[in-house]
Amino acid sequence: MILVHIKQKYLDSSIFLKILSVIILSALIVNIVVTIFFNVLIFTPVKSVNQFVFKCANYVMDDLESSMSTEKGSAIAADFGLEYRHEFNGRVTASTNRIPALSEITIQKVIDKSNQFLGFHEGKLFLILKRDSGTYILVPKFYLDSMSPEIWIIIVLLLLSIIFFAIYHSLKKLLSPIHELKEGVDQLKGGNFDYSLKVTSKDELGNLTAAFNKMTRQVKDLLFSKEQLLLNVSHELRSPLTRMKLIMEFIPENTRKTDLLNDISLMEAMVTELLETAKLDNINGDLTRQKTDLIPLITDVYGNLRHISPGINCIYPLEPVMLPMDAAKIRTVLKNILENALKYSIESRQPVSLSVSKSTQVVTMEISDSGEGIPEKDLPHIFEPFYRVDKSRSKETGGYGLGLAICKQIVDAHQGKISIKSIPGQGTTVTIELPLN
Repeated sequence: MILVHIKQKYLDSSIFLKILSVIILSALIVNIVVTIFFNVLIFTPVKSVNQFVFKCANYVMDDLESSMSTEKGSAIAADFGLEYRHEFNGRVTASTNRIPALSEITIQKVIDKSNQFLGFHEGKLFLILKRDSGTYILVPKFYLDSMSPEIWIIIVLLLLSIIFFAIYHSLKKLLSPIHELKEGVDQLKGGNFDYSLKVTSKDELGNLTAAFNKMTRQVKDLLFSKEQLLLNVSHELRSPLTRMKLIMEFIPENTRKTDLLNDISLMEAMVTELLETAKLDNINGDLTRQKTDLIPLITDVYGNLRHISPGINCIYPLEPVMLPMDAAKIRTVLKNILENALKYSIESRQPVSLSVSKSTQVVTMEISDSGEGIPEKDLPHIFEPFYRVDKSRSKETGGYGLGLAICKQIVDAHQGKISIKSIPGQGTTVTIELPLN
């Protein structure tokens, strides 16, 4: 179960983290392979080579020890690729000054036979032969002129690690448009249709970035066309509606006239809401902000609606709550939500609850009712224009599905948040957060 959770978390992680993990795993595998390579193909044969060197050196010394001289020692060293140092009764003969004295050598023995040693001192291979004519210290020139194998391994592994991290940073740079595309999608989701990505290449990711910019412009144009259509249609509808109302005044009073006037009033209200929606489509809205105390506004709305059954319980701070807002539009938000709560709480005995709380950064208003609630399938769409939970659109339930859409646009224009939680059969809670600054 834990492995499944870890696997899912990995699959949901950033693509750059996935690339990094693949590169680290690859580097680990390559380092293990390199280490095994050095051990199997180099270190194991080296042990046999060391034994071979040990025996050869002993044979050579056995043959030449009786007539050993400086000239002969130098010739042997040149022929066999060896450097030597001979110590006898305080006298020293050497082919190079790079071989330390016997007293300075601390050897890690590989071969240890009577007065004959083969081993490593500071990463160099030393052959020490103690004979009657003195002590001979032999070192292959290769070991004197090169670093120890362990250092080579460390250097190789470091180089491989640097190469893999360079590959990762190169891939990260090549794939950086993906991160920028995510930022662009977030901006688009937040309603910023003026956001544009910089096209830095002509490859597939560059083409995708260019396509995103084109799509953003097209979406912006479509939304602008929709707003213009709403504005134009709403303006055009106002004149015939006014004429219809004027004509109705000359018709004798009867039930039919009353019904027609009610229908015209409903259409006028719908046109007004359509115009309000179009005006607020801009991210800053059509706002006139002033530093205003929220409490008198709440008490005013509460006073106009408190007589409606089942009533309203209002809880708010006693001190002023000042925030920059368009008071008329916030009043519209409170009025719409409270009217909805009262309308759907008619059969409930519990009054609607309005509570106001204040933190260091936001003012939170919660409006709760004990009505019939909203089905879960409708909650994601509740703020969409013209969306209604009651699909019958009867006069008894009223509205056109614009009330909550306008409320959300007003709150968004104030850089606030509005959300709804509802349980069918138990009630609904609307939460509004408005920034203090």
